[in-house]
Amino acid sequence: MPGTSIGEFEKVGREGLVQKCKSVLAAGGTVYLGETHTSGDAREICCEILATCCVQYLCIEYDSSLQKNSSSEEILKMIDYQESGPMGHAPPVPMRTVIETCNKADTKVVLADNQLTTSKKRQRHFAKQVVKCRHRVDRAGRGVLVLIGSDHLKDVNGKVNVWRALQRIVYKGLSFVHGQWGTCRMVWQLS
Repeated sequence: MPGTSIGEFEKVGREGLVQKCKSVLAAGGTVYLGETHTSGDAREICCEILATCCVQYLCIEYDSSLQKNSSSEEILKMIDYQESGPMGHAPPVPMRTVIETCNKADTKVVLADNQLTTSKKRQRHFAKQVVKCRHRVDRAGRGVLVLIGSDHLKDVNGKVNVWRALQRIVYKGLSFVHGQWGTCRMVWQLS
């Protein structure tokens, strides 16, 4: 599936990027924001987009099996521990801040990852969770926002951008936008 560039960050600026993402979400579309977990840029922009109340679902990179048996507070505690613990990334913008912004905007948080499988299965699982949310979008003016880490943007060998693999997994005809924050600084809309 070919991608069509709708603007480099440097050319549209932060406000322009937020507005472009908001317009896709307001049409019930899906926006991917790529992040490196040690940089706060993508999470800051994610919070700005969430604050506009145009997101029905936010998919984040935490194991989906935890969502079934955990309360919201238990999930927040687990995320806090993972981010600040010995193996954590200590991001400048904690995921708790993103989730609290979701709560204020009446956005449902979806844990979309599966960290117990191989890379290909993990990618497929993540994409399936996004597609499920995409099919559940029922409010006019609200779409799906996906905050995705750099591990999902590489192939099994860690060399090539995996966006093409995600494109193949997701159904043709859906409008997806992807901004790999901190990697190529582009926003892509599939045609």
